[in-house]
Amino acid sequence: MIAVVDEVYSESSTYNLTGELGSANVDVDFVSKIEPLKEDEKSVNTLTVPTELREALLGQPAPSDDELALGRFPPEFVPHLKCYILVDAAKITNAVQLIEASDLPYRCLFTGDAFDELADVAPWLIELQDGNAFARQLFLSGDAQWCLWGKAPLIFFRSRGTLKDVWQHLRKFTNIKMQNGISVYLRFWDAIAFRALVLSGGDASTAFMSSKSVFFHSMGLCDATHGLTVYMPKNRSKNCPAIKMDDKLEQMLFKAQHAKRRYELYKYLTDLAPKRFRALGPENASAFVSHALKIAEKRDITSYNDIAYIGVVMQCLGSWFDQDMSLAPLSRIMENTERLDPAYKVDRLHKEASRFFEMCHGDNQSILFKRMGEMLRALEDVDLQSLNKRYCYHLLQNTYPERLKYMGNGGFDALWSQSEETARHFDYDQEWHVAILFSFGVLLGVGFYVDPLYPWVAEHLNDTSLTPDDRLLAMSAYGRERAHKIQRLNAANVM
Repeated sequence: MIAVVDEVYSESSTYNLTGELGSANVDVDFVSKIEPLKEDEKSVNTLTVPTELREALLGQPAPSDDELALGRFPPEFVPHLKCYILVDAAKITNAVQLIEASDLPYRCLFTGDAFDELADVAPWLIELQDGNAFARQLFLSGDAQWCLWGKAPLIFFRSRGTLKDVWQHLRKFTNIKMQNGISVYLRFWDAIAFRALVLSGGDASTAFMSSKSVFFHSMGLCDATHGLTVYMPKNRSKNCPAIKMDDKLEQMLFKAQHAKRRYELYKYLTDLAPKRFRALGPENASAFVSHALKIAEKRDITSYNDIAYIGVVMQCLGSWFDQDMSLAPLSRIMENTERLDPAYKVDRLHKEASRFFEMCHGDNQSILFKRMGEMLRALEDVDLQSLNKRYCYHLLQNTYPERLKYMGNGGFDALWSQSEETARHFDYDQEWHVAILFSFGVLLGVGFYVDPLYPWVAEHLNDTSLTPDDRLLAMSAYGRERAHKIQRLNAANVM
């Protein structure tokens, strides 16, 4: 039987990949909606940052008791609370040139050979100053190249320390030791890693927010989609722990990266087939994306483009195409026994899937729905007791010969056996039951009854208001009407 994926994707929680309830180390505050500066508004000449961000980025709160207790300045002389922005040069066109011409204090977090080789894609620390033109550009929305709002999340730090103080502290985290002693880059200037580092609650998190050389009043990030998140360190440690990867951070980074990949795949497939994915709803779309990632993980496929292609094949051939014995040339490629290089495996999958589509559909995907309507109509037009394996073979010969040719006699027998197993799962014991399930397996894929692409199948098969026989007949009738509707929409160029 087909195993069901029960992970659920929640779009509202995807960006908050590491959770936003805070930890023992931080309090969290939000501003959910930010109105960016507009290029055609007069206010752009007077405002440096959007109104919703002014207090968080440029406000001047009194120093806390914790800050005064450090004795870095006398109570009667409180230095200005500065705002330092961390800019990822990789995400902004000509970022280095813009920063160097900004008239703002700045330093790149990379030095030496790393700076020479990677300055154009490195993180740059900039002191944000009210009234500066480049500072306004960071919050300016528009199509022009100098409108930078939405290009990348902006990570910020509020401190009374100097640029050098903050730079020296952050520099310690560009390389971090794994628990096995190996040093790796920790891209904390990426929103995912930054959130994980702040919220993980382990030694690395404490070291990041507590420093003997610099006191952080707050830190956070803001972007065009998710608004502003402010983290306020608490329970500051007087003895900062060693800077190294700990279990909490490692686990949170892994979960965060996995969630990010799920979200990116979800967005890609939604953009590819927006109406289809919108109709699925978030729970079924989530299950589909999770299953695509599981298929890839099982075959050691890690490239985003390769995983996305697996999702495309699933949309066309069913989510369990890799277990469909009527698609033996495709499913064999996906078997681990072949021990192919993952990239080569996907390349072979692409070639074989292209051969299948050319052979069975040509350039017209709507042929599938035409065949679906014809097959299901033929099933309704005969006496149920006449539906058997032999009838289904002739039915394919007459209505979908291309598919029968692709699967061959061996594939036909294998799919019939899988359909018999499905019938037993649902306590069906007559051959006409198997025949209907077989037909759906041909049309929608072997795992159609748990496929998140076809939630209406599960609704019919689990409808307790009908008898078991009537559930199958209602499912068949609904499938036929659905196929005809899609054909009409395709003909009218609606889809």
